[in-house]
Amino acid sequence: MSLFSPKSELGVVFHIGSSSVGAGLVRLKRGEIPHVVFALREPLPYRDELDAQRFLADMVEAVKRTNLRLAKEGLAHLKFTEFGSLSVKRVFCAFASPWSVTQTKIATIEKKEGFVFTKEMAERVLREQEKIFEREMAEGSPGLANALDTIEERVVQIKLNGYEIAEPYGKRAEKAEISIFMSFVPKAVVEKVSEAAYMAYHPKSVQSFSLPLAAFSTVRSAFKGEKDFIFLDIGGELSEISVVKDGLMLETASFPFGRHFVVRKVSKALGASPEEAASLIRLAEENQATPDVLERLAPIMAEARKEWMDAFHYVLQGVSTRTSVPTKLFAVIYNDFVPFFMKALKDEKVAEFGVIDVPLSVTLLNHDKLKPVVAFGKHSDKDPFLALLSAFAGKLYSSE
Repeated sequence: MSLFSPKSELGVVFHIGSSSVGAGLVRLKRGEIPHVVFALREPLPYRDELDAQRFLADMVEAVKRTNLRLAKEGLAHLKFTEFGSLSVKRVFCAFASPWSVTQTKIATIEKKEGFVFTKEMAERVLREQEKIFEREMAEGSPGLANALDTIEERVVQIKLNGYEIAEPYGKRAEKAEISIFMSFVPKAVVEKVSEAAYMAYHPKSVQSFSLPLAAFSTVRSAFKGEKDFIFLDIGGELSEISVVKDGLMLETASFPFGRHFVVRKVSKALGASPEEAASLIRLAEENQATPDVLERLAPIMAEARKEWMDAFHYVLQGVSTRTSVPTKLFAVIYNDFVPFFMKALKDEKVAEFGVIDVPLSVTLLNHDKLKPVVAFGKHSDKDPFLALLSAFAGKLYSSE
């Protein structure tokens, strides 16, 4: 079949993060893994202090700059590939923390006399859970529910009589457990990002989803059989943890220690600019810094690494009060800070915090690990976040 058939389309996949906006031009075709033809990333301005309104404005400007660069660089690059005749038809927007809030709810239907489980039952539970969430939001923060947009509402697992059933509809049971994953993003954020996408590409559709759900789905596809794991997204301003048990994403939590936390520590201690601090950190982690710089940085980096690990384990300790913590961890990290955080995660002292009994088994998610579910063009930047998200976008596209 020709690459230029109607079943081959071009999409743009956005990663809306806490310190940058990434975007990829992705060839989509049913029956084939998505192919990232071109990828780029635009940083948000570094701020010593965060202000919500300015943070939103910075993100929207980064989206607009990304669109301009895709038009100038990406589409120009496309002309010299086998996908040169394609134009953008789909846009996918993935929101990471703090832009999105996610939660998993488990609803139970139980009747001693038994019942036939139907799709209508699952849909009714979905509607009920959304109303419960809106009521909880209204009680806790009046006005907040109306300010949020539900971008995801999915039944992610159904158990009948305690067993997960792939095709549950029409089956008889005494008890059904319906697990629902929901994601919420401020309406102002969704509207501004969608508006920028429609103005730039005039696509057939703009679909929004959360990074945790995309990561959960992609890890399950790329690593068959994995049902218990931690997913860790280390962003610029935040790190986010998602805990998966028995094939279900139980909960997601974030803490305000990301790449920028390390940069701020070094910048303040050395009296250097953020750009200089980031450069020194990279040189030190790659063992390319001078002995004098290494000596000055060593105690600062050690302190930053310990503070990050303390925050990481504080979150896991909270999880451990509700369920056992998986020992397998999949991490996605900005390329320039991989050594710093991998050293922290692989530290043998992880086992001494009392959260888990054995060291974490850490897998860094990158293009090589995700080859079964996503491909990259020879000259494309192999952005690990866009790899995860493009794989999920391909799954959404193929399911239509």
